[in-house]
Amino acid sequence: MNSEYLDDNRKSNDTKNANEIHGGGEAMNDFEKQIAENTGDGLYSLKIDVLQVNLGLRCNQQCVHCHLEASPLRTERMEWPVMELVLEAAKHSRCRLVDLTGGAPELNPHFRAFITALRKEGHRVQVRTNLTILQDPGMEEMLEFFKERSDSGFFLWGEGHGMSRFLLGFLFALHDQVAFFFSMAT
Repeated sequence: MNSEYLDDNRKSNDTKNANEIHGGGEAMNDFEKQIAENTGDGLYSLKIDVLQVNLGLRCNQQCVHCHLEASPLRTERMEWPVMELVLEAAKHSRCRLVDLTGGAPELNPHFRAFITALRKEGHRVQVRTNLTILQDPGMEEMLEFFKERSDSGFFLWGEGHGMSRFLLGFLFALHDQVAFFFSMAT
């Protein structure tokens, strides 16, 4: 294909998309068009139960199965101004749970402040953690941070490589002070 064809095709797609603007000023994709044709209405959500928030791609591990390709070398992370927008979104959506994930969400420098702000607003919080992060230098106080927030609105979800070696000792260390869910990656 030559570049003139690509440029012409791009222009016609841009024009096509501009002509498919509806109600809220957003372009309708083919799926939304089919929904509108069959129901007479657009596609929308009645309720948001879980707001999942990825705090960054930095992780203390580099697992081959990680769909995010998170690793110790990744630098992408959510900054505090975006977290403030997420706090507003959580407030307005009245979601049942805010699910924090990453990489290793604990490596975001605003992690503790974000959880504190979420809990202050009364949101239930779940942290998806690989748990091995708690053995890394600089994470010594994280276990205490989790213990201090061990109420019915705060959960840890352990997952990932290294869980089987670390989980038993971690559970004994926590005793039953934090509600715990875990899944094993295979």
